[in-house]
Amino acid sequence: MPPAKARRPFYRVLLQLPKWGVVAACLAAALLVGFLDLVTGHEVSMGIFYLGPVVMISWLLGSAAGFPFSIFCAALWLAAEKAGAHSYSHPAILYWNGLVRLGYFLIGVALATRLRLTLELEKTARDAAEDSSRLKSDMVSLVSHELGNGLALAIAAVFVLKESDPAAGDPTRAKFYDLLGRGHDNLKNVTSNFLNLARLESGKFKLEPKPTELRTIVRSTASLFETLIQEKRIRLDLDFPEHVIPINVDPHCMALVLNNLIGNALKYTPPEGHVAVRLAPKEVDGKPMVTVSVEDTGIGFSMAESDDILSGFHRTAEGKRMSAGFGVGLKVSQKMIEHHGSRLMVESSPEKGSRFYFDLPVCTDCPPLSPG
Repeated sequence: MPPAKARRPFYRVLLQLPKWGVVAACLAAALLVGFLDLVTGHEVSMGIFYLGPVVMISWLLGSAAGFPFSIFCAALWLAAEKAGAHSYSHPAILYWNGLVRLGYFLIGVALATRLRLTLELEKTARDAAEDSSRLKSDMVSLVSHELGNGLALAIAAVFVLKESDPAAGDPTRAKFYDLLGRGHDNLKNVTSNFLNLARLESGKFKLEPKPTELRTIVRSTASLFETLIQEKRIRLDLDFPEHVIPINVDPHCMALVLNNLIGNALKYTPPEGHVAVRLAPKEVDGKPMVTVSVEDTGIGFSMAESDDILSGFHRTAEGKRMSAGFGVGLKVSQKMIEHHGSRLMVESSPEKGSRFYFDLPVCTDCPPLSPG
């Protein structure tokens, strides 16, 4: 059986009518109200119902049609009233009432046309904003994709040169190869953030959750920063519970989130500082949860700046002085965490460090996972 066609609203059907069809429909409606006004006389007040066709023709055809139609409806009411042979205490009252009704009709015309103009302007602005956002996302996605391809070729070339270099063991050469590798990793992470941001904003981002052992992801992510940790002599603590905590998440998303949070903590922590990554079980309304947190003894920032920092493309003056970057990593992390039904929270104080954390529900019906 073919699917039932969705019914279009009545006003959208009217919008498809030609102008003469709209005028005919409104004229018929006004004549019907006039006839009922004549038949019922003063027992049922019909004056308010003339506003229906007046507002309809004003909405569909504008004030140029609405104003003369208002005069027609006021004249129609006056004719029905005179034909009803109703007596007034003074002959002028009949015409005064006609002018009052005409005033109501003209106000209805003005309000209908103003509302339609406002809605059209809002729709135009909304469409323009959506087109701009879509164009920006497409451009960012394209540039990030091409940059990713270029980085892949560059690191492949560096690998070939390193493997074929007869003097690769030379300390100076080894240092430069290491710098190239770290530069590649940094650009790869930045590219990944921009690419994922474009996907998130365009609605093309999709989660692929599965039972995951977070300790494995934390250890794997932390190992990427071993060189930086050694150079800055930072003490990195991984604080995990003894038992495995299965979480139903997208492991690639969590890896990127932790990469951003741990990377930021290490970048903005001065030499001989301290960074800790903790997984802390807890209960919320009787449901088992786990809090994932990254704490540091870095430069920190005022809580007044927290919203700007999490919204993306914002960095503090001290942060710009300490390290290069775009400030997009936290925005991507925030959005990915929101896709998991949580939110990224922060506690920070200038020169005393920061703590970024979020809660995730424990997967109680997941199959057993091996310890990471």
